[in-house]
Amino acid sequence: MSRPRQYYVIGAGGHARVILSAIWSLGDQVVALLDDNSEKHGMEIAGVPVICPKDAQLANPSTTGVIGIGDNRIRKQIATRFSFDWTAVVHPSALVDPSVVIGRGSVVMAGAIIQAGTQVGEHCIINTGATVDHDCRIGDFCHVAPGVHLAGHCELESGVLLGIGSCMVPAVRVGEWATIGAGAAVVNDVPAGVVAIGVPARPRFDL
Repeated sequence: MSRPRQYYVIGAGGHARVILSAIWSLGDQVVALLDDNSEKHGMEIAGVPVICPKDAQLANPSTTGVIGIGDNRIRKQIATRFSFDWTAVVHPSALVDPSVVIGRGSVVMAGAIIQAGTQVGEHCIINTGATVDHDCRIGDFCHVAPGVHLAGHCELESGVLLGIGSCMVPAVRVGEWATIGAGAAVVNDVPAGVVAIGVPARPRFDL
């Protein structure tokens, strides 16, 4: 029987608590939550201490890391700041086809479904109850929020946020660092860097 994997989780907010649950569901352990906010140092969240990142034993080769922060840009900053052996965390209740490729540091939450041929980049979030159908391509630092549905052959470039309950029809693309609003329906390609809302989703250029 293999020993439980030990993690540092970066962040001490709500998303970090969801990741704690996923790690514990796998039978693994969390050494500490790392947070720059000194007001949180010395606290415990669900029994796990919150400590300053500089106090973490980053050289410990048996300890891996995962980022517990929902903001895509902040996750990218943290991924370049720390030298962890980043690993993917997949909740045991998620249904992930064996052919799916999941990048380092990505998390797949409870009840999510990822179908055959899909590729998920590094430090992504496939959140609670989201479904990603066959042959999708999800770039690094994307966040697929709870209840999102992607049809087959969809593509998200790096840094995309799909808001809660949004959906995409087959074979459409969302450009890098674009945001799709909650409940929106993506039926055409969305340019990079825009916020798109509504049914069908249209870019908002007045924000």
